[in-house]
Amino acid sequence: MTLASLLESFGLNVSTGVQTLRGDLKDATHLIGLPFLAAGDIRPRIDANQLRRFDRHRIHRPRTGTAFKGPLVIVGEGMNGGRPAVGVSKADVVYSESYYGISVSGHRRDLSLRIGGVLLSAVTSWNLLLTASEFGIHKRKLNREDLLNLPVPSSQVLMSADSLPIALAMENLGNASKYDDVLLSELDTAVFDVYGLDAHERLIVLDGLARAKREYRRHKLDADRQTNAAQLRSYATAFLSVINAWLCALDRKPYGAEILGLRSDSPLRVIRFLEGGGPEVRHTEPEYELEEVLARIGTRIRLPIAESLSAVRELRVHGHGELLIIKPAARRYWMPATGLNDADSALGDGLRANAE
Repeated sequence: MTLASLLESFGLNVSTGVQTLRGDLKDATHLIGLPFLAAGDIRPRIDANQLRRFDRHRIHRPRTGTAFKGPLVIVGEGMNGGRPAVGVSKADVVYSESYYGISVSGHRRDLSLRIGGVLLSAVTSWNLLLTASEFGIHKRKLNREDLLNLPVPSSQVLMSADSLPIALAMENLGNASKYDDVLLSELDTAVFDVYGLDAHERLIVLDGLARAKREYRRHKLDADRQTNAAQLRSYATAFLSVINAWLCALDRKPYGAEILGLRSDSPLRVIRFLEGGGPEVRHTEPEYELEEVLARIGTRIRLPIAESLSAVRELRVHGHGELLIIKPAARRYWMPATGLNDADSALGDGLRANAE
């Protein structure tokens, strides 16, 4: 179900905000004195008492008062760190043309929290990254059509007890008065549960959010920073979850992982996946520097690793009872969802080798 069809089932719609500086300058006195949400002022909970009052007597195409009647879900046309900028207001609020609004007046108040929570979640960011018309490279704008076409839970599911954690998570975010990462993670989990996403699907959605964040300078710099042991462990765990599922189906012993603890300033990272090593992820400290580690690996498996890396940025090297992943140290190469993709590719390598 799309957001458009969900809203239609409740008799609701998405309204655009008011234009205050240009246009046909029609009478807007019915809006005078209402709280006014200007561009950049949105928070998870919009406190009408903290907003200045609307004071324009004439504006372009003034909306009727029902468009601004609380409770409201308000969504910015810009993004906030890879997520839609979403806020909920209990009271009536006039919002500028930088926002879209959904008045849920006449319905249960927590409907605004449930809709707002879904729209603020990582699932929405992932969908927008794939489908939005102006959300991509160097573009971070959410159009009304993009919003209306978003897939959302059905009205029955959204109003069920299963979706109550979404409303509670959104309420907690509002109490924090900022987009707190821990509370956002709790909201994502609540939305994942309602969508029935499995562990792999959740990793893929979170990877979409991470990619959306990389449109912003700070997050782009984070993605280029050196990965650490905890991130490598998350990658290896995701990789093993795919590989070992196949091995279990074939009644073979599971693979384990060994993270080579190279120096933090090393340009590469290396993980060995070992047959029969148990599904554990271990961290070992090699006795040699990177160049010697690569040379010894190359000698053991009879492959010139250093020469191969000069031609490609990353390698999957299959040996007898082992698989090595060698990639640049930047975090973006070692995301958990990348571990899922790399495991699929490694399985494909084995299928092609058997076919040959």
